[in-house]
Amino acid sequence: MEDKSKPNKRVWMVVEDEPSLRMMLSTAMMFIWGVEPLAFADGHNAMAWLDKVETRQSDMPLPELALLDIRMPGPQGHEIAERLRKVPATQNMAIVMMTAYRLDPTERETVIRMAKPQAMLSKPLLNLNDLKQALDAAIKDTRVEPLTPKQALDTTIKDTRTDPSTPEKTT
Repeated sequence: MEDKSKPNKRVWMVVEDEPSLRMMLSTAMMFIWGVEPLAFADGHNAMAWLDKVETRQSDMPLPELALLDIRMPGPQGHEIAERLRKVPATQNMAIVMMTAYRLDPTERETVIRMAKPQAMLSKPLLNLNDLKQALDAAIKDTRVEPLTPKQALDTTIKDTRTDPSTPEKTT
């Protein structure tokens, strides 16, 4: 039975196949941002967790945000996001997609149509302060509507790194 006297802990989901990035994000969540990570190494494990959520077999708190790598083993990030949008318990969760690959316009439109993300980020990710602000903004944006393909192309997150050759982060 859940203890109602304690405030609910914030939970964020991370699905990332690169172990060092998954560990860095989970560590930042726990020790810097005060957020409980729910981390998965691939799409198969994330979908198995969603199976449990959908059949009410999971007693874990539901995340308020999903940070999903687009390309990974098993179901891809946008396929996981599409399922998150279809499961009643997770359909209003903030979704942020991330990728190290440059998506062509058709791929980008497919990801946005399927995932309906609040934001899309390029790897390497923003510094931790800017990343936290972008993720908090995505959560706040769930009270509105997910991005349309045009909004995703028109909106940018300021990248504070000094390397001018680094592409801007698009949300």
